[in-house]
Amino acid sequence: MLMATAPASSAAEDPTTGADNPVDTQPIVATYHGEEIVLTDGWPQNAVSCTEVAIGDVRCYDSVEEELEDLADESLGHAAAAKDKGMEIPGALDTKDFSPKPLRDASAPSTKSANSTDGSAGTMAISDCYSGYACLFDYTTFGGTMLKWSADGTKTLDNWNFRDRAGSGCNNRNGTGNGTHISDWRTGWDPELYIPMGYCVNFSNESYVTGGNWNNKADAITFH
Repeated sequence: MLMATAPASSAAEDPTTGADNPVDTQPIVATYHGEEIVLTDGWPQNAVSCTEVAIGDVRCYDSVEEELEDLADESLGHAAAAKDKGMEIPGALDTKDFSPKPLRDASAPSTKSANSTDGSAGTMAISDCYSGYACLFDYTTFGGTMLKWSADGTKTLDNWNFRDRAGSGCNNRNGTGNGTHISDWRTGWDPELYIPMGYCVNFSNESYVTGGNWNNKADAITFH
């Protein structure tokens, strides 16, 4: 089995619901078109993705191309993706010795390429979760709006305006031991869904411990 559902250890308690809650409760401030916005209060109307480039540096974009043009000079994953799309971006990082591995879709038949699982027209797809990042999508088809993170830690999705919204996710982080855990806060225990490195998962195909599936149940995501 690639994914496992199990109780998680407790952290702080959510003062509203009484459920166990990760300690990180800071509002997320992002940059969008050169201005600062509080992502906690709502996404920009036209944004399709928000990316945590580093702790405290979150940027939102209206298109895949806009994100690649901005980050190809800071992130090898973005530089490689831009090169793969045939984009020539001045100052982009050299990817000569960088060979990102393709993501595998754990929800699809073994004969189906991960890159063939497209998101909605004009939004996102598995191939847009670049090397070095873990990602969440709001659709089970790896489409709609998308969040990306690269640093270790626990992200409280309420602060990203994404609580109970995630329909699918990918773990494209680098190195060894880089597991990604999706948590649902419940009183006394927190069920978890594990995404191994190099895989993408349609949450509607993953059974939830009390019945149903994991679609729209993610309250937090943890990387380590």
